[in-house]
Amino acid sequence: MFDTIDRVYVNEAARKDLLWKPKYDFAHVLDCLKNGDFTGSKVAEQVGSKGYHDEVFEDGPYPV
Repeated sequence: MFDTIDRVYVNEAARKDLLWKPKYDFAHVLDCLKNGDFTGSKVAEQVGSKGYHDEVFEDGPYPV
């Protein structure tokens, strides 16, 4: 787990006002991890990880 969380996006208004229910919520991710399934969407699974920077950064794949 990360030492800190940079930001949190609250979708409460979309759930309440638009009756929206996310397909990929925290429970979904936990179920995927438990079953050994891919935790992202089908698009993320097909696209995979892309290298966007030629430079390798000290604290990870992206500049912070």
